[in-house]
Amino acid sequence: MRFMGSVLAAATAVMLAWASVTGAETFLDSSYGTPTGSALGRSAAMGATGVALYHGSQSLIHNPALLALGGGARAHADFRFGVSHRSEDRLVPLFDSFESFVDETTIATNRNTYTDAQGGVVWYVPSTVPMGVAVGVYERYDFDFNYEEEVRHPTPFPGPDRDALLGERRWDTEGVLRSLSVGYGAQVVDPVYIGFSVHRYFGSIDRIREVAFFQTGGSIEETFRRDLTGWGWSVGGYGDVTDHLALGVAFEGAFTVDGDHSVQLVDTGTTPETIEFDQQDEVRYPETLRFGFQYR
Repeated sequence: MRFMGSVLAAATAVMLAWASVTGAETFLDSSYGTPTGSALGRSAAMGATGVALYHGSQSLIHNPALLALGGGARAHADFRFGVSHRSEDRLVPLFDSFESFVDETTIATNRNTYTDAQGGVVWYVPSTVPMGVAVGVYERYDFDFNYEEEVRHPTPFPGPDRDALLGERRWDTEGVLRSLSVGYGAQVVDPVYIGFSVHRYFGSIDRIREVAFFQTGGSIEETFRRDLTGWGWSVGGYGDVTDHLALGVAFEGAFTVDGDHSVQLVDTGTTPETIEFDQQDEVRYPETLRFGFQYR
């Protein structure tokens, strides 16, 4: 039995070594952002764990009750700089002259690389009761999305029109919603901990959509900008059930961010036209409930 357990552990280690981190971030997320997980270091490599396992200052987001579990150090600082590479392929079905499906053919391929940076500091209060306070800046929702494709003449017949470049389409969205977070965690009774944190959300989104028509020489370009700020909060709890099992739960309340919203539409076609408007706009994000357990 011990031998089988060793074999299973070795096989699991090999599979984990071969595994890579993947995610899905698409055009559908570009309007309201992709939740980033706000994980640091080891937690980021473990699928953004942290509701029932202490990983430093990221507990401000995942579970503020864990801020009191720092151990012997007086203070702890952590920071993450990350690079992500995103690939998007667009395919359409290909049929032969008898309307029979042949294969999927790629019509557009985009490869883009993005960076992120976040981190914070935890200070453990000198006291007979374990407690800690923390402050940090984290990326919460990511809006980055870039896509570009060429439009070519679809005729299958030889001649000057075949594959002629008719136009280009471009969609560029840049921005991130961050939070400046401050929190406190403390032991209530051994081994139960509670904590809370306050978040100041801030960020801006810039988006450009452009369609260029090469045959007529015109284009349509839409420029969009949105500035967002708002307040939010989180509460959490943690406790040891047995010597081997611990449970954690955290709740982040719904929050609203608002700010100036501006759009400019420029049409340089046969009848050039420019349309602009500005208004105050708001976006409401839903509450988040997190559960986790730790088996030691």
